[in-house]
Amino acid sequence: MQQIKILIVEDEQIVATELREIIHALGHCVVATASTGAEALARTEQVQLDVILMDVRIKGEIDGIETASRISASRNIPIIYVTAHADRETLCRAKLTGPMGYVLKPFSERELQIAIEMAIYKHEMAQQMKEQRQKLSAVLDSIGDAVIATDKHGLVTLFNPGAAGITGFTEAEALGREITTVLNIMNESAQSTHYASMIIAKSGKVVPIDGTTSHMRDEKGERLGTVFVFRDASASSRQMEAAHITHFSVDQAPDLILQIASDGLIMEVNQTACDMLGYPREEILNAYTYELEVYSSQSQWLRLWEKACRERVVAYETSYWTRNHATLPVDVRAAYVRSMGREFIFAIARPITKAEELTVGNERTGTGR
Repeated sequence: MQQIKILIVEDEQIVATELREIIHALGHCVVATASTGAEALARTEQVQLDVILMDVRIKGEIDGIETASRISASRNIPIIYVTAHADRETLCRAKLTGPMGYVLKPFSERELQIAIEMAIYKHEMAQQMKEQRQKLSAVLDSIGDAVIATDKHGLVTLFNPGAAGITGFTEAEALGREITTVLNIMNESAQSTHYASMIIAKSGKVVPIDGTTSHMRDEKGERLGTVFVFRDASASSRQMEAAHITHFSVDQAPDLILQIASDGLIMEVNQTACDMLGYPREEILNAYTYELEVYSSQSQWLRLWEKACRERVVAYETSYWTRNHATLPVDVRAAYVRSMGREFIFAIARPITKAEELTVGNERTGTGR
């Protein structure tokens, strides 16, 4: 593991010394120490940091929790609280600052090691998720189709420019409102999975639409919300379909993205998949998905297709063959899509890193807790 740069914020010299010795023994670097909130704030501006170990009760006008809150407001540095205090009030205040760990004194070297490594890992995952959300938001904003998502109560949580253009509502007006107040579908039965219907826009104009409705569910089958995707049926459907598929490819996405026909033939693939697997695009587009997967067959693909048709979204782990005969383990989220009379699977495959394998293994065996 790369050497981690750490700031210690601790006003007890004995504890600070102990922390420094443990951190050095773990192969990491203490780049600075501070005994007050003011000193800690100054250090974060002076040195490059990977992690901050923060005592809750420190000298000075502001305590460790307030110091952490001020640091988080301006710097993206994971913070671990190292404290002897675990009362409800302290814990509630600490949670509001979004710490990456909470270690109680007296602590062991192993406890501190796990806290630091998990803080780095969770911080990296949070950054990746943030980047993914930003990219997804950019994609949703750029596609021609209208996309509206709701929570389980039917309140709008996502409203892209396409939806604004067709309904006449702005994003600010739509967010938080009941879906039926912004998506006024004239035919209630049209809220089935696939439909062609009409809506009444904010201006009172009647707009013909062609759309789909997908329900998001958790692992227990409980509904988490609904996604409505639709388009103005009076527009040029062929041009919109071409733009829709182009944007769906998302060539620069960090994950492997594939569109797969019902027989398993790969219809479209993004550049990331080509790069990671080592195949030219043309070669992948002439292949069947079960030929690329290490442990798969035509019959297994057909079973997966049938499951996706029933459940709309399926998740599973598999491995792809690369061109140099290595294997690439991936975590796949596959969604059944029907658009303009075509049916396919839209699959996003995220490579499984060693860190993720270790975390999953620890969760299954009970280790690392």
